[in-house]
Amino acid sequence: MHDLAKSVAGGESSVIDSSSSASKVDEKCRHLSIDFSLIHLFKGKKLRTLLPCLNSRGRNMSDATWNLIISNCRCLRVLELDFLDLNTVQDSIHKLKHLRYLDLSWNDNLKILPKSICKTQNLQVLKLNLCEELEELPKKIEKLVNLTHLECVGCWRLTHMPRGIGKLTSLQRLSIFVVDKDGSHGDAAADLSELSRLNGLRGHLTITNLGFVKNTKEKFKAANLKEKQQLQSLVLIWGGAEEDEEKSLEDLQPHPNMKELQVSGWRGDAKFPSWLSLLTNLTDIAISGPSKFKYLPSFSKFSHLKQLCISELTELEYMEDNGPSGGQGEPESFFSSLTSLARALPKYEELVEKRTD
Repeated sequence: MHDLAKSVAGGESSVIDSSSSASKVDEKCRHLSIDFSLIHLFKGKKLRTLLPCLNSRGRNMSDATWNLIISNCRCLRVLELDFLDLNTVQDSIHKLKHLRYLDLSWNDNLKILPKSICKTQNLQVLKLNLCEELEELPKKIEKLVNLTHLECVGCWRLTHMPRGIGKLTSLQRLSIFVVDKDGSHGDAAADLSELSRLNGLRGHLTITNLGFVKNTKEKFKAANLKEKQQLQSLVLIWGGAEEDEEKSLEDLQPHPNMKELQVSGWRGDAKFPSWLSLLTNLTDIAISGPSKFKYLPSFSKFSHLKQLCISELTELEYMEDNGPSGGQGEPESFFSSLTSLARALPKYEELVEKRTD
């Protein structure tokens, strides 16, 4: 199959590693996978795709290599720089004016991105997955008007989202939205209202640091989650040490199309939101503490539910299916599709044992 693919591609696609010669690559080559230590041997000026071959991955890319890419590959549409142990991205990245796809994933030491990256206005996909030291996204991100995918899975050191991100109305993927914890980033940080216009979002969205949101009723409602019809998975992470009974999940209502819901560490009121019963398409539910939930609503209406995980709800006393009266139904009638059930509920299980006795 590999030989057939090479034959069909002709001189437009090539792979150069330590066992091959860059001089044999056709100057008409458009798509190249190369050991970056050999890139100085490649003279093609019309590349559209540049990928590191396996020999390059895990090795730091030198400034000289950066300069060669920027100066010799001005027609690039796709640039993959994942798993290269990058410390920085050079300011000259903006000279790649035709760039559509940039993958910087798995660069553990990358802490910031240059402001100049916002000048690559044709950029559609920016991948930063598992850049575990990344602290912030660049200001003026709203200039990336064509951006459809901003992926930051595993970027848990992000301190906030840049103000203006809500203007990227073409966004389809936004893996995480980080609320500024202490307001130290001032006007540079976006609040939840910037999610309002991003109704094209699909796939998965995690919202973190909800415990630090001020004016929660206004901001939660402004996030406009119920209008995001194509969003399939939502993770709500509370965070923060303070409990506040005035904070409610009611205004974070998602669209009924939602398939997966996770609520973690909720420290607001003890009442679960009424909209849960509307999410009849849910296949996965995960609710974890610490929280003040004293009861959970019935899960019997979720006929598509496959995975249910409930843990660390130390205040939980009962579920509506098995309420205080002790009435119990047959599990099969409630969870006809369930394939995985996990629970760690010390107080609830203690009460169940007492009622059984």
